[in-house]
Amino acid sequence: YDEAQTAFEAALKSAPSDPTIYVNLGLVALGKGDAARTEKRFAAALTLDPAFTPAAEGLAQAISRR
Repeated sequence: YDEAQTAFEAALKSAPSDPTIYVNLGLVALGKGDAARTEKRFAAALTLDPAFTPAAEGLAQAISRR
């Protein structure tokens, strides 16, 4: 997960308005068991694109794991 996180964080610097990157970072955080960061990443993706289904599904999954 650490390598993926590093790669997605670098991608975020190049494309900070891409909700897909936030979703991928959310999935990494979910895999690492970091619930707070998971929710933040998916919520950030939804802020950028409220209709982005993968972000909504990811946020719902993160909330259900509380």
